[in-house]
Amino acid sequence: IGSEDTFVGIIDLMNMEAEIYDDELGNSYHKDVIPADMVDKAEEYRSQMVEAICETDEVLLEKYFGGEEISVDELKAALPQLVEDSKVLNEIYFGEGFKVDGSISDVAANGGYYYCDCTEFELYSISDIKDATEKVFTSDYSKILYEAAFDGVTTDSAVEAPRFSEGELGLMQKASDEKYVLKDREFDYDSLKVQKRDGDRVTVMVNTYVGGARDDTITLIVVRSGIEGNYTYRLDSPTY
Repeated sequence: IGSEDTFVGIIDLMNMEAEIYDDELGNSYHKDVIPADMVDKAEEYRSQMVEAICETDEVLLEKYFGGEEISVDELKAALPQLVEDSKVLNEIYFGEGFKVDGSISDVAANGGYYYCDCTEFELYSISDIKDATEKVFTSDYSKILYEAAFDGVTTDSAVEAPRFSEGELGLMQKASDEKYVLKDREFDYDSLKVQKRDGDRVTVMVNTYVGGARDDTITLIVVRSGIEGNYTYRLDSPTY
């Protein structure tokens, strides 16, 4: 608390209280409340300290974070909507993407981009796409998607322009971008098997079907955040 000439004591992070020195050498002190302007920082440091301690002991770690591990029933309840919402995003990032707005598009005049007909997906800007992405995928996986879609990719030999841009009239998509034909998969959540657990991060395997016929077994990574009674779930892997 304080520094150099204004140094008067320390904060006990374990007990969350201040120790104010009664003399310059600190031979005696009295306890006091943490100064109001230091409470937020003290709570942040205490959280980091306790987490670091708990990471050395699995029992302590479980007690610290509280709550139970993600159950299979929980996964089966959360995954269907996440996967369904991801299908639109897969189409945007990897598939055909947006249709051409024929009323205003002129690819030659727009540097190889066309203006998008945004009505199908009801996403009208890069910001809208990012908002939709972050409701389905973790921030780490979202960043991977954003690189090619919005930032462009730089290699040793070339600079690849991003898939999407924005012009004066709205969202634009690169006309020459590589597009993948995505399977219309149906996921059999009754087949779900947990492959790996790591706290609130779970890797599962789910059988899929295309046109009623058995297709691939897809590996999905689900991440849970929040507190009990108010959890949120995100995917940290592709679903296509």
